[in-house]
Amino acid sequence: MIRKHLCLAACALCLYACGGNSGRTAQEARENTPAANAADDGHNAENALDYTGTYEGTIPAADCPGINVSVELHADNTFECRYDYMERDASFEFKGSYRIEKNLLTAVSERSDTTYYKVEENRLRQLDSEKQPIPGKAGEMYVLTKQASR
Repeated sequence: MIRKHLCLAACALCLYACGGNSGRTAQEARENTPAANAADDGHNAENALDYTGTYEGTIPAADCPGINVSVELHADNTFECRYDYMERDASFEFKGSYRIEKNLLTAVSERSDTTYYKVEENRLRQLDSEKQPIPGKAGEMYVLTKQASR
């Protein structure tokens, strides 16, 4: 008998917990978050930032102190990139095209290699293959900074 009451109490508790959203759907819950209610003024990297120009930085490398990277974004949606390996006599250059959708820059080289960047104010943050920021302190090592016009 006690078992039956405990079972009924557990079921009632589960039903109460599941009904805590007062019948709201998951979509309604997302729509009512502060971020969703913020005014979307339509500004993003694609239409509000001056993203063309040269970006530079040093990213980590497995077999040398680092790789100096230079990415030049042109207004015609083409880019040039150069990797210079520190303390090694090795460098690579390649070109390609890019597109920006909201704050995501997708760069595709002539060899069809794809690199993703998040476009920030005067910075490009390299993303992983899943278009996500590189986690932890290492992520800050994959930021290229826009250089002043020369």
